[in-house]
Amino acid sequence: MPQHLRPSRRLATDLCLLAVAIAWGGSYGATKVALRSDGVLTFLALRFALTSLGLAPFAGRALIARPGIHLRIGAQMGAILFLIFTLETYGVKYTSASNAALLISLCVLFTPLVDGLLTRQRPDPAIFGLAILYMAGAALLTGAGAEGLRSGDLLILAAAVCRALMVTATKRWTLGRQDLSSGALTLVQLATVAALTATVNLSLPTPEPWTIPLDGPFLTSLVFLAGICTGFAFFVQTHMVRATSPTRVAFLMGLEPLFGAAFGILLLGDRPSLGGIAGGMSILAAVLLGLRQEGRRAQPALVVAASEGA
Repeated sequence: MPQHLRPSRRLATDLCLLAVAIAWGGSYGATKVALRSDGVLTFLALRFALTSLGLAPFAGRALIARPGIHLRIGAQMGAILFLIFTLETYGVKYTSASNAALLISLCVLFTPLVDGLLTRQRPDPAIFGLAILYMAGAALLTGAGAEGLRSGDLLILAAAVCRALMVTATKRWTLGRQDLSSGALTLVQLATVAALTATVNLSLPTPEPWTIPLDGPFLTSLVFLAGICTGFAFFVQTHMVRATSPTRVAFLMGLEPLFGAAFGILLLGDRPSLGGIAGGMSILAAVLLGLRQEGRRAQPALVVAASEGA
């Protein structure tokens, strides 16, 4: 039966989603390193295939026990995820990194809107105000817009809509279904992305070559992206969105560009500007206030049984 989240459970949920935001903040640099040695489609197929194989021993039993429902819902989730990654990857190729970071963060604004449309509930106006504050902070942090819009911006914008749809649809498809395993759903959706990516590549007039570079930087990036940014991250997203609201998930994941900037400062020697510092503070303020506002609404949420397993 749906019930309110206990404070300890909500804190654990928030910390897990925060860990995903940290991981995804570091994923941009790792992806750039990997794509120096491999094509976009072949790398995505390899990344998701390896993650699926690694997850199979832990989630395979739950999938075999109830294959029909997991395959149906997981494949739909995987199709949306395939769109997200395809649109994002090619969008980044045809726009600047700053524009991409700003536009993808629009999912923070789109998520309560999509959630409201699917649930037929009016979104909280305060949430929209905080989302606008977040967007202003993201613009300052990334410095986007100074060079104007580029051809890939529409692809990134579409990816932001798909991100919002992914979170809200996952909640809608899994709400009240304690018989569903988050691990099995994650396995199916990741395998679906691998299959769709490989199929698209093979259908091209000139497919990308199926190569696996063996250089150290590529393999290190692949392990990080497949293990942490894909397997761990999407299991957490699938599992935790069932225990909280899509809007809360969007705000916590919205810390991604802030952590991305932090990685740039700590690892790449980037120097933050005053505008970037102000933007980072605006993002942090918007997220904290958004979480507080969402907590006040005290929406009922499904508490996933601790014995569910992977």
